[in-house]
Amino acid sequence: MNFLTEKDGSLYWERMIISPVQNLSGKISHFVAVKKDITEEKSND
Repeated sequence: MNFLTEKDGSLYWERMIISPVQNLSGKISHFVAVKKDITEEKSND
């Protein structure tokens, strides 16, 4: 998934993956997100 987000007043492309984290009983207790700046990749398109 790609997002256009503000960073230091400028715009950049970011890829974000969100995954649920389960507690010991198997219920979702929270989520974790991993983000990566993909501005260079998008500028090469």
